[in-house]
Amino acid sequence: MMSLTGQGEGIEAGRLDMFMDGAFAFILTLLLIGGESIPDSTDKRLLALGGIPAFAVCFFQIAFFWHGHVRWRKRCHRADATGRWLSLLLVFFAMIFVYPLHMVFSGVFSWLSGDRLPSGFHLVGGAPDMRTLFVCYGLAYACMAGTLALLFLIGPMTNRFNRCYAQP
Repeated sequence: MMSLTGQGEGIEAGRLDMFMDGAFAFILTLLLIGGESIPDSTDKRLLALGGIPAFAVCFFQIAFFWHGHVRWRKRCHRADATGRWLSLLLVFFAMIFVYPLHMVFSGVFSWLSGDRLPSGFHLVGGAPDMRTLFVCYGLAYACMAGTLALLFLIGPMTNRFNRCYAQP
């Protein structure tokens, strides 16, 4: 982990890291509080517990992108403008991604379990709605993956003095 008082870019790099960690924590919170309220009965609690498999898959997908950013920051220590903008773009796409992600996996687990694992998401338009949902999910996922790829590809080109990918 980089110290905030490290080299010349240490403070800016530390601020970027803290912002990214906080943003991804907020996104996971959005995923968690997607339910309307805290269950007030045993039946409602059991119903809420049925959403755990979908939440787990969603959690790990969001964590995968956060960890990708962490890996990039360990390799590329400078907090230049390109890296900052691409990092912010990653957060933007993650905020878009969180709801289609949850809808897809809660629907998938509900369908696979024959509705024994409940979903608060119900398609009313049938197959066309499902296609639209998967297109939104796929586009958001592709945008996040593309942004991570750009961080790894463009980072070394934009970092002067070839400090990206240097061993700490």
